[in-house]
Amino acid sequence: MIELYNIGVSEEEISNMIDLYKEIETLEDHDVLNKIKILKDINCSDKEILNIIISNPEYLILLDEDVLTTLNKLKDLGYNDLNILIDSDPYILSLEEYEIKSYLEEENYEEN
Repeated sequence: MIELYNIGVSEEEISNMIDLYKEIETLEDHDVLNKIKILKDINCSDKEILNIIISNPEYLILLDEDVLTTLNKLKDLGYNDLNILIDSDPYILSLEEYEIKSYLEEENYEEN
């Protein structure tokens, strides 16, 4: 949990996140660090990482493999600036692979 504080998540925000997803309370620091690393690997800035985690706290409890599958699907669909896409709509990370294409079409996202 200390890693959430380290990236700038306030105590109130953490409390709100736990209210939504109780599993966050039991996260280990290495789990949070893994999620941060995944975002850094797609060139997210610290500010973007903070926004993504606060806006979509479910991201923290998703399996790393599922997140990577989602990111790879987005790349396959032609989205190159994943940091911008995910920062503008962090919910995308919570979609199942089969939901991604139709969601992006409904939201009128264009490939890079």
